Amino acid sequence: MKKRLLTLLLATVLCLAVCLPALAIDDYPDQYKYAPKDSLVDEWRFYNRECVSFVAWCLNSRNGIEFSNYTGSGWWGNANTWASTARSLGYRVDTTPAVGAVAYWDSGYYGHVAWVAAVDGDNVTIEEYNYDPYGNYYTRTISASTPTGYIHIKDLSGSYSVKAPSALSVTFENWNDEGYTYIAETDASLGQLITVENGSCTEVGMQLYDADGTLVAEAFREPGNSGKVWFCLNDDCDYQLEPATRYSYCFYAVVDGNTYWGEEQEFRSAGDYLSLDRSELYLVSGSSAVICADYQPADAVVDWHSSNRSVATVKDGLVSAVEPGTAVISARVGTAYAKCTVTVTGSPAAAGSEGAGSAAGVHFKAVAAYEEGQFSDVTPEQWFYASVVNGYELGLIKGSAASFFNPDGQVSLAEAVTMACRIHSTYTGKELLTEASPWYQPYLDYAYANGIINGELYQSDVTQMATRAQFAEIFAHALPDKALYPINEVDDGAVPDVDADAENAAAIYRLYRAGILSGSDAYGTFKPDSHVTRAEAAVILSRMANSDQRVEVSL
Repeated sequence: MKKRLLTLLLATVLCLAVCLPALAIDDYPDQYKYAPKDSLVDEWRFYNRECVSFVAWCLNSRNGIEFSNYTGSGWWGNANTWASTARSLGYRVDTTPAVGAVAYWDSGYYGHVAWVAAVDGDNVTIEEYNYDPYGNYYTRTISASTPTGYIHIKDLSGSYSVKAPSALSVTFENWNDEGYTYIAETDASLGQLITVENGSCTEVGMQLYDADGTLVAEAFREPGNSGKVWFCLNDDCDYQLEPATRYSYCFYAVVDGNTYWGEEQEFRSAGDYLSLDRSELYLVSGSSAVICADYQPADAVVDWHSSNRSVATVKDGLVSAVEPGTAVISARVGTAYAKCTVTVTGSPAAAGSEGAGSAAGVHFKAVAAYEEGQFSDVTPEQWFYASVVNGYELGLIKGSAASFFNPDGQVSLAEAVTMACRIHSTYTGKELLTEASPWYQPYLDYAYANGIINGELYQSDVTQMATRAQFAEIFAHALPDKALYPINEVDDGAVPDVDADAENAAAIYRLYRAGILSGSDAYGTFKPDSHVTRAEAAVILSRMANSDQRVEVSL
């Protein structure tokens, strides 16, 4: 579930609709159906509420066969590998649909599978999970040629009974009404407009979680089928907030015996709050860096101050190194106070040698903790290990599945743009919305609006795999000049396979000079037309987000 910052009056409206077209009987087991997506490994060794988990359930419960991720001593894995695995095990794979067959799609990073419930001429009716992709159940009637093909493990005769289409929908929408929806220091009233169509709602409720995701309070009541619902934490939950503390919450509705959840949202209780993204900063004379502040109230003005302006000055969080020495940069918001010690060494001439890694002054703040073994295909002896860990902890990269990173997998243009947007958003503090269809559209919009990509790329097919040259072009515009401070002297044309007048050359050379790129061999060869792997992307992301990790290059 995505998180949204809740302002004092919850002014931003967010709506999550759960629609079930052509509803069949969703007999997927309750212990998996009502648990958060990917929170459990099912008995067939897939993650719950994924398409592969639901199809595995169908094959076992409806087709009457024993099927799991290990069937045939193979590893079925993501949906886009099912067809090749089935062929290798001798199962028939073709473009002819049949009841009980598995419809599969090769497109996308993971692919998709569904269970065929009925065949009617050139149309098929399928049942599936995670088509949205929020882990929900769907049934659709589509052209038989829409899937890539069909896997025949044990087909059924006749047709599987499908009920008439249902227009059931449940929507959750924030609403703003002073006196009902508010945030205070030790209390809050959280409201949502819950609308149920063509279903019977027997209960609505809300759960409150602390910053660690632990449930700390909850409340529920029996409403009508729809309407404005709010819960006061002090009165309805018998719970008192801590001032200036971050919380999250989620509303739900029980409709026709099933539980539907709104989107998890986040807020900070009222009270002056201030933290900086670092407590120490090292700069070379003449360089600069941005200190990011997190504060409450959101519309407050941060008062910045330098204890020694002859060493370092500060304006709106931008620290400029003047001459060697130490200065304390302090920030205040109301009664809240935070500080960072700045050490300035060297001179502008030293920016290309020792200490140059700090010249750009980029140090993103960790937002998560990486647990050893979290990605089973990433181990400490691998060359990209530290970068994967760092990128994960900074919230810039995720695994390709819950326990896999897939380091050799290729990165699409859409994924490259998404990573660059996260870099830019974190550095600038600009809001990055992520709710749209297709999933990458808000990232494309953000990247185009902020000059990360041009109109040609914005209008292109971004599901294609990104070349190294395209990746460099995108990331060369993800940070401003002051954050991509040159630490290497690399002449135009010095990279063996990138001519000075080649397409994307300016971006490539910019990243070489900033210590982001170093080439694939001792000669600095770039291989601009090769595709980017996830491991390579992790290294570049890590260097973008932490200037201490940038490298010296001599060509």
